Amino acid sequence: TPTANHESVAEHAFSLMFAIAKSVMISDRSMRAGDWNQDSTLPVRGQTLGILGLGRIGRSVAVRATALGMNVIAHDAFPNEAFAQEHGVQLVDFDTLLTQSDYLTIHCPLNDATQGLFNRETFNKMKAGSILVNTARGPLVVEADLIEALQSGHLYGAGLDVFQQEPIDPENKLLQMDQVVSTPHVGSGDWLSRLDMAIEAADC
Repeated sequence: TPTANHESVAEHAFSLMFAIAKSVMISDRSMRAGDWNQDSTLPVRGQTLGILGLGRIGRSVAVRATALGMNVIAHDAFPNEAFAQEHGVQLVDFDTLLTQSDYLTIHCPLNDATQGLFNRETFNKMKAGSILVNTARGPLVVEADLIEALQSGHLYGAGLDVFQQEPIDPENKLLQMDQVVSTPHVGSGDWLSRLDMAIEAADC
């Protein structure tokens, strides 16, 4: 059902991005503990969103990012140039995507060429203080290297809906880090997308 759930995943990517940028989880836990912390959070408007993979999901993300006032750049092996031109998306090479993105969201397939694509070398090229969002496939990211990049402070945070091992090991360090927001591979699973999947399957 290829046309049923791309909008749900796009919305979920933004929910993770906003949760980190606006410190939603940290603030919620802090208030429940009786604190009233008003530290500054991060803006989204005016920032550069990098999209890896400009397929259905990536395009859904791009449209929403533009509406939020973001500068959108994207890398895709076979880009839809007509879409990019229509929606003001700048097509760039992979290294430029890494170095220029304040927020980088992954929407590419998992295959031999992309497995472990986000590793120590990749993270070192990413813009200092940037945020990584992965709602695609867990093995695209080398989690040990991501943990290292987060611990060093080179990356500000990460929003993860997918993991190398699913269900994730409860002892995984990513679950212990305040700058990580995680969900259990539910990006495509809002009730409307599930309804659309059922209808599309029946139509097929």
